[in-house]
Amino acid sequence: LVPQGTSPASIVPFKTLDKALKALPSTNTNGELHSGAHHILLHDDQVFSTSPDGHTRIPSGDSHTDRLVIGRYGSGVKAPMIDDFGKGYIRLWGTCRYVIIQGVDCYDKYRDPDSPDFLGWGNVSGEDLKGGFRLYSGEIGSSYILLEGLNMNFCNFKLNGHGHSQVIANRCMVRNTYSEDSHQQGVYCAGAREVMFDDCIFDHDGWFKQREKEIKLNTKAEGRATYFNHNNYFTNIHYLWLRNPIFMRASSIGTKFASNGVKGADVDSISASHILIENPYYLEGEIGISAGGNTDHDTGSRWNHIYIIDPVLDSIGHSQPTNRSLSWGIDIHDWDTGAVVNPLFIGSDNNNLTNTYAINVTGHCRKVKIVNTIAYDIGATDKATGAYVVRYREQGQSNMSEIVEVGSLIQNPNSQCRLLSDDVVEGITRKNCIYHTKNKDQLFKFDETYLTVAEAMAHPSMEDCQFAEVVFEGPPRNIKTYMASLGLEPTVEAFAAECAKQNIKQWRSEFTAQAVNSYLREGYRPTGIRTV
Repeated sequence: LVPQGTSPASIVPFKTLDKALKALPSTNTNGELHSGAHHILLHDDQVFSTSPDGHTRIPSGDSHTDRLVIGRYGSGVKAPMIDDFGKGYIRLWGTCRYVIIQGVDCYDKYRDPDSPDFLGWGNVSGEDLKGGFRLYSGEIGSSYILLEGLNMNFCNFKLNGHGHSQVIANRCMVRNTYSEDSHQQGVYCAGAREVMFDDCIFDHDGWFKQREKEIKLNTKAEGRATYFNHNNYFTNIHYLWLRNPIFMRASSIGTKFASNGVKGADVDSISASHILIENPYYLEGEIGISAGGNTDHDTGSRWNHIYIIDPVLDSIGHSQPTNRSLSWGIDIHDWDTGAVVNPLFIGSDNNNLTNTYAINVTGHCRKVKIVNTIAYDIGATDKATGAYVVRYREQGQSNMSEIVEVGSLIQNPNSQCRLLSDDVVEGITRKNCIYHTKNKDQLFKFDETYLTVAEAMAHPSMEDCQFAEVVFEGPPRNIKTYMASLGLEPTVEAFAAECAKQNIKQWRSEFTAQAVNSYLREGYRPTGIRTV
């Protein structure tokens, strides 16, 4: 525990993290606990506990250059681990600034059913038992926080309250979160500005076990999957950047957004804006990206400047966490100005998935572009279901304008899912899109009327579109073929296990969104057209 720049001879060792934190000099000014520029370093290969008396509070540093740092030291194999959260989070409370927490694993042994210290089902309820990190504030909030190389297992990260800004998580993981008594996310973030998650991994968040069909939907007991629980949940957020994230095996949604407007108002307003999701990889769960909910008065747009660039969505819905038949890709709802660019949707081989789509556009949308979509074998292969790969839907008094879909390759060589449903018609233009399926019935629907292929291609909203089979570079690819290409067990579980080994000292490129997405895209690179 030393001021930055102190000579090694002046370093003072502490036996516990709790004692080191309590030894920090501190002042409290207008609710901000301030300690100054110090390092607290935890030794590799050792485990630590937080305060046995309740929550652990982290104080502020001094400035951008003089921060409070909690990190690691030593030449051990494993990162230091906090495995005992007692009865509380690690808090960055009220106003907390200029803090770095780096290279520390967090594991709540009391919540892991495979741990000998597991408290038992029925005994792991309540916020005070969940562990992990929590930023909470009034109006001012915390700022200039860097979380780097944290592996959070059976504990989570919450950023709520108002006024938080300049919070960055780099190469962090949040895994195996669940709840028996409330909604549970891997990361929950409300009312913040200027937040970035870079190269982060989110796996199996919101649930411990699949809901059995005979069990009532949204039963939380024993950590069952519900449709309220997700990898990430962002509400009323502005200036969010998700770069190269991996979202795996969510209870329901990989990335859930809500824009809830002004409290008490009966009209919609822009309450979420300037959101960039760049090169994400989504694997399983029920839904990829929902932007989306929640409070909708049906009076106008609720989102402004939202961009999803180069997303890959693989086998969405495959494992059916809640035992529903959903496989939904990206929801675009009430957007004013935004784009989805180069999305790749890879279907699942689970024929129980009958409620399926790649893209769904609905509500008060304007100035939205959907560019170069590739959707391959979306939906069941053994039955016609009535579902469509791409949907444009009216909702209440909604209207759309300046919606452009260009360069879509909607290819269902094996799936029987229908191709396009457009109940809006006006305000939407499709250009240079290519559709194909071996299914013959009711492939296109415009304004509640089914059209033949020839009629659909001649529709006024379709410019230079055609019905033809696209030839791709290689055979279909997914995460299983990717693992096989590495000489590893070709399963989702094996991929997740390798991702869980990532750490700040050895961040292996094979288990990043960049590597996985590059491999998958190469298999779906179009090389020609076979006219039907």
